[in-house]
Amino acid sequence: MVDQAGVPDAPEEIDASWWSDAATAMGDTADLEQPELWFSELAAAARQAPEGSLQQQVLQALATSASAMLAADNWSDPFEPAMRWEGRRSLVPADLTVDQLELLTRVAPLIEHTTLRARVADVCWTYGERSRVDLLHLAVDAYRAVPLDSHTWFSVGEESWIRALELILRRGTAERDRAREMTEKLADRLLATTTADAFMTVKLSELLRSLRSRLRPDPLEVSTHLSALAAEVTQRNRRLARHLDDEASAWCVLAGDQDAAWTAQARIAESYVAEATDRMSGDDSGAFVAGTLYEQAIARLMQIPRARRASGGLDDRVDELRRELAATRRLSLELMTAVDSDPVDLTTSAQQARRQVSGHERFEALARFCTLLPLTDVPTASAAVRDQLAESLSRLFSRMTLAGDGRKVAVGGGIGDVEDDLDAALVRDFGIRVEMSAVGVLMPALGVLQAEHRFALDTLQRLCLDSPTVPAGHVDLWARGLHHGLNGDFPSAIALLVPQLEQVVRLQLRAAGAYTLVVDPDNGVESEKGLGALLGMPEATAVLGESLAFELRALLVEQQGANLRNHVAHGLLTDGQAWSAYALYAWWLALRLAVVPVWLSRIPQTDPSTGSQPVDSAEGAEQEDPAQPERPETLAEAEPPTGLGSPATSADSSVHGPPPAGAARERQ
Repeated sequence: MVDQAGVPDAPEEIDASWWSDAATAMGDTADLEQPELWFSELAAAARQAPEGSLQQQVLQALATSASAMLAADNWSDPFEPAMRWEGRRSLVPADLTVDQLELLTRVAPLIEHTTLRARVADVCWTYGERSRVDLLHLAVDAYRAVPLDSHTWFSVGEESWIRALELILRRGTAERDRAREMTEKLADRLLATTTADAFMTVKLSELLRSLRSRLRPDPLEVSTHLSALAAEVTQRNRRLARHLDDEASAWCVLAGDQDAAWTAQARIAESYVAEATDRMSGDDSGAFVAGTLYEQAIARLMQIPRARRASGGLDDRVDELRRELAATRRLSLELMTAVDSDPVDLTTSAQQARRQVSGHERFEALARFCTLLPLTDVPTASAAVRDQLAESLSRLFSRMTLAGDGRKVAVGGGIGDVEDDLDAALVRDFGIRVEMSAVGVLMPALGVLQAEHRFALDTLQRLCLDSPTVPAGHVDLWARGLHHGLNGDFPSAIALLVPQLEQVVRLQLRAAGAYTLVVDPDNGVESEKGLGALLGMPEATAVLGESLAFELRALLVEQQGANLRNHVAHGLLTDGQAWSAYALYAWWLALRLAVVPVWLSRIPQTDPSTGSQPVDSAEGAEQEDPAQPERPETLAEAEPPTGLGSPATSADSSVHGPPPAGAARERQ
């Protein structure tokens, strides 16, 4: 703009008092307060300013620049939203317009409060003209003006100094002197720390180690100082002592003194042992925590090279700690208590299951028994579990699973991957379903099946010969496994059938074109993948179907589940597990896979001219068919068909009968 004489108008002056009310509201800590905490006060001041005035524009721009959180280690996007919700976010400096950035460029030198000045100058340089070195220096000098004391380090100090170093080091040799000055100040502060500085010492050490070698202090001097602090604090704060020794070990490596680094690792291990002993000194309730501490001690010692462990007698120490760990794990199992819920009445389910298989000819009764239960509807179950986890506080706490012999077989909970917690919950819910299904459906129905029919081994051999599920050359093994189960001998059944299920999965994947081998990179030797690896292949769900793939994994290879495959293969199966609901369910699942494809191929077709059905053989599976039945290409296709009355999909009851003939023919 110009006045009537043709002289440009002078820009309206900016008054620092405009944001003084915001500083007053924040109190004495405003100078070193986190910038994002300025946001609400600056936004409130902007609302009270005259509408459309320069004062309001300045305050709005200041509020936007202060709104975000500083991510000092993220060079490309250093300012993150303070809040995110339902696809939206709070303001960030990237939302500032060009006019607002120009306005903040005028404002930055006028700000007296350290952290706010650093933020505004940094925003102006990051999103404005990067040729403005004066803005860069203004931001850096404000950042490093934050005092190096333990009171402010964890609120604004650490992020401020990291950001200042990042800005300077990115400019290379142009800022060499300033970089050296800053790192020397950090090094002097590190070497002057005391035990009262606690974890600030650790953070300073980590920051200096992350710098280029020419900017680091003398590694030997730092390691000596940190080791002395660790020794001083070890009796009253073992956690801090371990972190200090960890840093001392890292600096020893930088100094080229590897022996001193391993000695520090051994001290850390003994610190864990001492804390475990303290936990066990009161009563046995400390066994859970003590076990974790022994684990950490063993892990630290195992990081030391074998030759060094042998020369220092540390291998014997590892063996001793492993015995202590086993003892605490057994004690942890003894301390566990059963959590009882309200009883579940399964009477109706048992009655329905008996009625479904009673009064039918032998093969039809067997087929009905195989379709009493639907397989897990994974999407529905996942949605239900996800809702449960969203409403539960259980994810805030860590969780570990112990095997019957005291081994830790799984961990979870805490701040971790939500999908891992979801899968663990799905496996646990599946276990509950197996227990209830075994008691309320399978056992009652099996009793009726055994009372009304006799299944000879040769009958089952002919059935397995017809079944597209059973591989050639495995017919007798399958038949004997199924025969054991029909006679109530579940330990013998799963001993035969669990390995056979693994082979079926392997052959189905191979037939679909999947590569099921593992090749040794050193010598080219090929070996077959185990069941866990097979079920983890992306082709598994397509070939087996989502439901079957999940149930095989949850039943046979999941550590948090029954893990039957590994227990059978490695001789870990106990008598109790061999007679458990899981064993019954595994046998039933194998029976289902063998019988259902044969049953589907033999369901009589309705004559469209008469509406009648040909009379089915009384011994279905034992008769010779003149035509070979169509064999499903995958196990997913061998499942009972979907549709009205389908035993695999009906939601009306957990107990079902066979599907109508028309539905089966439509699938074929």
